[in-house]
Amino acid sequence: MLLTLGQNYSDAIKDHIRSQIIPLAFLGMHTAASPDNNLRTLWTEVWTESVTWTEAGLRAHLPAVTAILKEAIESRSWSLKAQAAEAVCAVASKLAADLTVETRRELGSLLLSALAGRTFAGKEAILTATASFANSCK
Repeated sequence: MLLTLGQNYSDAIKDHIRSQIIPLAFLGMHTAASPDNNLRTLWTEVWTESVTWTEAGLRAHLPAVTAILKEAIESRSWSLKAQAAEAVCAVASKLAADLTVETRRELGSLLLSALAGRTFAGKEAILTATASFANSCK
């Protein structure tokens, strides 16, 4: 449905839809994969239909992507926290050389804040993402 909206409406509406949907699609692409759940595939399709290539899409929408990742990491949902951590790691790996020091600090702080507190199933994904993030930002 999102793809249809983006394809069938005026440029003004397309721009608005893209500004809202692209960051959500990036987060959605990092949904935990499972045989019973094809959300990851659907969000990946929305992303690939909306941006020319991942790095360009991230550069163009980085503030909005960062904002949605912040909301997700601060969520009460443990699975959403792990999903956001994976997405932060992907941002760092795709844009490593292009990330400003300020953006690196912001993303790193998000990951560190997700590590604090209770242990939950999937928290190891946040630890793995934090290590990968640090490695990407050398």
